[in-house]
Amino acid sequence: MVVLKANAYGHGIEQCAIACRNADMFAVATLQEALMIRRTGLRTPVLLLGPVDPNEINTVCQNEFTLTISSVSYAEQIQRECERSGQSVLCHVKVDTGLNRTGIRCRTFSVENACEEAGRIFKMPSLKIEGVYTHFACAGSENLDDQAFTQTQYSTFVSFCERMEHLGFSLGLRHCCSTSAFLTHPEMELDMVRTGMTVLGQCISDEYRKRLGLLPAICWRARVLQIHDVPQGESVSYDRMYRTEKAIKIAVIAAGYADGYKQNYSNRSRVLLNGVYAPVIGKICMDYFMADISNVPDVKEGDYAILLGVDGENEVSAMELGGVNQTAPGDVTCAISARVPRIYFPALLE
Repeated sequence: MVVLKANAYGHGIEQCAIACRNADMFAVATLQEALMIRRTGLRTPVLLLGPVDPNEINTVCQNEFTLTISSVSYAEQIQRECERSGQSVLCHVKVDTGLNRTGIRCRTFSVENACEEAGRIFKMPSLKIEGVYTHFACAGSENLDDQAFTQTQYSTFVSFCERMEHLGFSLGLRHCCSTSAFLTHPEMELDMVRTGMTVLGQCISDEYRKRLGLLPAICWRARVLQIHDVPQGESVSYDRMYRTEKAIKIAVIAAGYADGYKQNYSNRSRVLLNGVYAPVIGKICMDYFMADISNVPDVKEGDYAILLGVDGENEVSAMELGGVNQTAPGDVTCAISARVPRIYFPALLE
């Protein structure tokens, strides 16, 4: 299952769906995202990870989308709407084994109760259950306590599945591994794995990514607008957050926080120009930021700085920017705003 939620993590959901058209299934968060996939002409099954308003069940059924059912109360709403409209809907049942987010609550000591709730959902005639799944809280962690927690989640989910089958229910696809677990716990794959970041060339760490030979799908560039020589003792950008200790040369780059280049990167990130790292200096503005290019040869106005991507032997990765912002790589790419044009290489989508 290829996960394409959040506009394929900022990469562009329609183009990524086309590139991944051989996937067995797609997953998205919202009905609007699912409809974007259908607009490509692809009829690949699509799992909606988030809830859908029961009033939109006609759209779900007409497009053969698969709902996630996370509670008996939500299942009852969908069942009533299906009865009213004379339709049935494809579903996967979500089980919460420890993330404490959405799903039927299931712990090692409450498997029987979880199966009783799930059984009520399975018996609803308009809900065609084709799968069950859970989601891990910390599958990629190297912490021993976290690893034990992941094992407990997995064992609880397997116990749930075994008990449901013993009760006579046909579960369909059992899945629990998202990207981190898919990479670190292959023994937990079951019937299907859910991955989004790996197909986009991202991973749980840059070292792991390079070991697997994954290449980032995205390169984010922005143009150099002006170049200035700044004397010693002057400040750069708003609030005078950066002051020159010596004379430097700076480039004004046409991107800012309105584009998703976050203010948290101020004085902390770096870009690539001509394959050489240039530190970002001063406070990042809405539409611009500045970089120190004193040590970068031959920079000209009109050149492109690489904000995210590879240039020669050097790279600014989503993992690196996520570390600067103390967040996940997906947060970095999801934040790239709609006003940044996406340019696709058609040969790679064929």
